[in-house]
Order: sequence, then C-alpha cells, then structure tokens
Amino acid sequence: MKVLVCIPCLNIGGTEIQTLQLVKALKHHGAEVTTLCYFEHLQNMEDEYLIAGSKVDFLKVERSIHPLQLAFILYKYFRKTKPDFVHIQYMAPGAIPIISAWLAKVDKIFVTIHQPGTPYSYRHQLIVRVSYLFTDKFICVSKAVEESWFGIDRHAITKTSVPNYRGHFTIHNAIDLELIDNSFLQIEANVKNRYPELIGKYIIGSISRLGFEKGIDLLLYAFAGLVKKEKELHLLIIGDGFEKPNLLLLAAELRILERISWIGTVPHQTSLHLMKLMDVVVCPSRFEGFGLTAAEAMAAYKPVIANNVGGLKEIIQDNRNGILVNAHDTKALTKAIQDLINNKETALKLGQSARVTIQKSYSTLVFQEKISKIYTV
Repeated sequence: MKVLVCIPCLNIGGTEIQTLQLVKALKHHGAEVTTLCYFEHLQNMEDEYLIAGSKVDFLKVERSIHPLQLAFILYKYFRKTKPDFVHIQYMAPGAIPIISAWLAKVDKIFVTIHQPGTPYSYRHQLIVRVSYLFTDKFICVSKAVEESWFGIDRHAITKTSVPNYRGHFTIHNAIDLELIDNSFLQIEANVKNRYPELIGKYIIGSISRLGFEKGIDLLLYAFAGLVKKEKELHLLIIGDGFEKPNLLLLAAELRILERISWIGTVPHQTSLHLMKLMDVVVCPSRFEGFGLTAAEAMAAYKPVIANNVGGLKEIIQDNRNGILVNAHDTKALTKAIQDLINNKETALKLGQSARVTIQKSYSTLVFQEKISKIYTV
C-alpha cells in the first residue's frame, strides 16, 4: 500500500507533529509512506519524518506561486508517483491538492483538517464543503472542528466502529506517551543552568505560536494580577510569531517584563524538556482545533488551565482533569492560577487524572487502531 502524505510545510508546529503521528501509524500498519512538502521546511523536522520511516519529497515552490501552476505541478507529481492513497493535511493551500489528486485519478483521497472554521469567512466554508465531496474520507481532529465547518459532528470513530461512508467525521489527535516519558527521563542535566532565572521559581508555562488566536495577551493580563502577591512566580513562554513585538510592549506596560522568559522556537523535544520545569501549563487560546500542547502537558502529569473553547473542552473536564475558564475572562484565569498555587494537592490530582485521560483516549496506540480501520474499511 503506497500512501502519499501531503503537507504545506515542515516547520515546528502542531500540524507537523500530528502529521508525523499519522506517518508513524501508517508505517505501523505496513504502508510505504512518502511525505510531500510544497513550501518551506526545517531540516530537523525532515529528519523526524525520515526517522519515522517516511521518504520525504519537496516541491520547493514559493507560497506566492499561482494556484493553477501549483495545481499542475501537483497533478504531474500524482500522475508520476501513482500512490494508492493521497492523505492531504488541510487547509493551505485551499482545495488545490484535493482537486489535483482527483484529476490525477488517485484511487483514494483522504483529508485531515486541523483548523477550526471559527476565524474563516463564508468563502472558506464553501470551499471546505465542496472539497469534501471530492474525498473518500474527510477527517477532523476534534468534534469542535467538524461542527465549525459542517454544523454537525457526524461521527467520532472508536476502536470498534468506523464510518463506511464518504464524507466527514472526527479522529482526535494522538499523544506519544513514550516520547514524553523518555523526554522527561532524558532531560538535559544543565537545562536549569541554561535558564538561571527559572531556579527556585514557581513556573507558569505556555508553549504556543505567538499569534492573536493563541491568546498569550490574555495570559499576560492574568499573570500581571499575580506577580505582586507571588514573589517567586515566573512566566515561561516557548514559541515565536508575529505578535511577539506587541506582547513585549504589553508586558512592559504591565511591568512584568522581568518576570517572563521568552524562549522562542525550539525543537519539539526541547519544549518537552522545558515543560518538565513548569508547575502549571496554561492554554489561553481564543479558538483551538484540538489543543496539542494541552494534551501533551496532561500526558506529562501537569495541571492544565485552558479556555473553554474548541477541542480544548473535549479533552479537559473542568475540575476533574484540568481547569476550564471562559475565554477573555482574565480575572477567572488569574483566580484559576492562584487556586493551584495555593493548593498543590489539587494540582497533583488534576495532573494524575489528566494522564489517565490521555492514556485512555488520546494515545498513539488508540490513534493507530483508528487509522488502521479507516485504511482497511
């Protein structure tokens, strides 16, 4: 079985990490896998895919390429390689890869959509709804994503059930528990020496792209309400993005700049090493397709506080395996953090329950079984 996995770029991000899980699941099922990247990539991410057993090809085109030109290049590639399955990681660049695969008469076309439809226009909604008509399986990474694009979540598959129809359904993202456990065991001995400002501090952590949708500004406001009372409190932000200059200005205005470490973009394993130092992980997203960082933190026994949006509210059960707060309510976020600082026993219990949730419903083993079913149904 030849599977071609198509992805716009191979940078460090949730879509790339989850697509890597797909590659591993397909290899576990015995497939011959090639990953095709259209645009930019990072060498360390290419290496991750090679280690997972996938071949990696690059179109090496610019994002500014004319859509028809890209469609023709993809069409020729599909015709030349003749895969049994094309599995497209969607949205960018729109419906082009789907239509190109359909025109090339690829036998089976699967799509995984990672982004919620919340921020997109009616035109994008129309493109998605039309595109799925050209696919055999249109997979959403959470019920929230499926509802945001199609108005309903038709079917979230389980270990024992799999949809036998063309159309859309949900397969939740997967968390590699072994990777997280090994990362925590193999944590670099000098990691605290590299970041001396973290020594002896109570660490509030966030791992996120620094975009408006990720709500890091909301976290800054909440954190500002704590720093005067909690002298040993420190904020650790991992990630980068176009909002960083604005966030730095906001932190300066709130007079909390010296209480924050801005780590920037780091390899996935390094982010896990740094997660070990966090006492609480906060995911203040304004909207979220799944919430990979939250799920990874839960797998690492960390208490997680998240906004009650998108896929986050599917993973987290309030006050059972984490804490949910209303989006934009920075006072509620401040209180939630303060409550965990004051009650370490509650934080420990939430982290333990969180691990059980991920192990039961979101592990790579569960994901592999689901992928195996949709490729053999």
